[in-house]
Amino acid sequence: MSDKDLPREDQVAFGRDRGAAGGEASGARLERDGEGVGVEERSGVAGLEEAFFDEDKVAAIRADLEAGGASVGPGSELGEVGDLLEGDDALEGEDELARIMAPARSVRHPIVAAVVIVASLAGLYWLYPDFRFFLRSSEPRQVGRASAALKAGRLVPNTYVTLSGQVIPQTMANGVERSLFGAAATHKVYMFILRDTDNRLVVRTRRPLVTNMSKPGPHKFRAGVFTGRLRRLDDTGYAAELRGFYVKQSERSKVLRQEHELTAAAILRAAGKPGPTLQDVSGARVTLRQQTPLTLFVSFPGEYELQLHTEMRDTIKKMLVKGGKGASKCGDPDPKTGLPPTGRGGSVYVQPDPKVLTLDGVAEKLSVAARDARPPAGAGEQATDGQDLVIPVPPGTEVFNATSRDCTRACANLAGLARKRCGRSCSPDSGVQISPDPSGRVLVAVGGRCGGFPGEAHKIDLRARIFDTAKRAEAFVAALGYPYALAEDASKTSRKTVTFVVRMPREAALRLQRRQTRSSVYNISPRFEVILVRWRHLERQGRDLLITRTSRGFPTSYRVQVTKAGKRLVAEPLGATLTVPSSRLRKAQLSMVLRLPPDTLVLEEGVSPSSMWSEPFLPGVPIFYAMLIGIILLNLLAIVAHFRG
Repeated sequence: MSDKDLPREDQVAFGRDRGAAGGEASGARLERDGEGVGVEERSGVAGLEEAFFDEDKVAAIRADLEAGGASVGPGSELGEVGDLLEGDDALEGEDELARIMAPARSVRHPIVAAVVIVASLAGLYWLYPDFRFFLRSSEPRQVGRASAALKAGRLVPNTYVTLSGQVIPQTMANGVERSLFGAAATHKVYMFILRDTDNRLVVRTRRPLVTNMSKPGPHKFRAGVFTGRLRRLDDTGYAAELRGFYVKQSERSKVLRQEHELTAAAILRAAGKPGPTLQDVSGARVTLRQQTPLTLFVSFPGEYELQLHTEMRDTIKKMLVKGGKGASKCGDPDPKTGLPPTGRGGSVYVQPDPKVLTLDGVAEKLSVAARDARPPAGAGEQATDGQDLVIPVPPGTEVFNATSRDCTRACANLAGLARKRCGRSCSPDSGVQISPDPSGRVLVAVGGRCGGFPGEAHKIDLRARIFDTAKRAEAFVAALGYPYALAEDASKTSRKTVTFVVRMPREAALRLQRRQTRSSVYNISPRFEVILVRWRHLERQGRDLLITRTSRGFPTSYRVQVTKAGKRLVAEPLGATLTVPSSRLRKAQLSMVLRLPPDTLVLEEGVSPSSMWSEPFLPGVPIFYAMLIGIILLNLLAIVAHFRG
């Protein structure tokens, strides 16, 4: 059987056995010929096996064999030795051996390793603030009151501090905190703004703001001392969500809006400038954008706004009324009644009068009395009755007993029909309405009968709906005698008011204001118009303010017009713009939604340097930081090994 019929492994072994003898003969032949080139006398196969580890040795052996006249090709004298050095089998063996003995090369491509390094560097950059906070002292730095520390610049981001401050309960927001990568269980967190910090300091805590939420009674807020990590709000992951929450809440509720009052001088100085920063009356700074809405208060000298309430009642309480005393001497008595026909003291009546519009005239006299009767002037004459007192009141006025009455004794001073009417209308109890007689008059105090009897004395209450209709309200304003105009009739709405603009002297307005102190059925005040504008619609025109556009139209301007009914105010047409003299611009107010400033800080209560072992995710910042550094070093070594191989 030929060696070529054997398997590959057997061929190699068989060739080595046969090559050993051939190698010995070859070595002896080379030595005898005296042409050796330094090849030691050894087994030819052993030399070849050693040569496989060095290509230079293989080339030297091949050259020595050829110089001695030996053929190293297939079918030569060396036989299988030639097969090892020449032919496909020899080449395959060399390649396989070279692959096995070559140094190991990196299996990771340099580009992949570079990507891993860049990602790890990004992770280090992202975790650097947390790692730097981890290296800080575990003892918090005392900064004192938050408002003062903020103004003094003592609040440094990414530090561990303890500060104090008063919270604004209306700004409290709550949510759920979820740790990254599932490091810890979810927690409920509370956030609120500290007072007097211009909305630049937010506290984030896991403890509730109210300590007795589950108990009845007034809520108690915990002490305003907070310890934790101070960070920039924009460096957190919830900055956009928190800013959006406060904007939406302040748009829905006026409680969270920031109210600022600006002086007229500040408005005039900055009018026409884009985005100015002004200081309000409290000292706070506010930046006006082009779309910022403002409310301007413009006065109109000499014009007053008179508002009358159609549903309110004017009341006079405990007005003392007293009947006149009867004459001391009386004439002959009446045969039918047995009473003297004359000499009765005057009685007091309350009578509606359409010309009377208010109870102001009555209120000036809280004690009234009828006249006493006069005795006979001479013999044979009768005593003179005292004059009755009639109190004119607006129609619809109701009269009540403020104190109890002795109706039997009071009505006994009257005779005939008057006595019957008195008995029907008089009531002894206090708080009871006194009924009027058929003529509409109300007898409130009866005069004493002749013989020196005193008149009745007690107290009454008056109640009247003065301006029950808009027509009566206008009649009251017209009676003042000054030009006026109906500005708004809301008598049929829920407000139940009628508003007039009256042009009158200041002295007349002051008199009306003094009368107003007793009654609230009407209110008088200098006319102020509220103009709603945006900042971009204000310009400076000399010393005046030019308004190019408003949100609800321009205020009405009036001129005096003489009519048959008297002087009236007539509205004048307005142009496309409105010029407001500087003397008439009083102030400006703006209500801004709550926007957290760009430099807002947040104090994360309870977060300390030691808590970085488990925050913001497991296995914590220090360990994760070391892992990233290790990944970077391993990938750098992989790149170096790749290019060296």
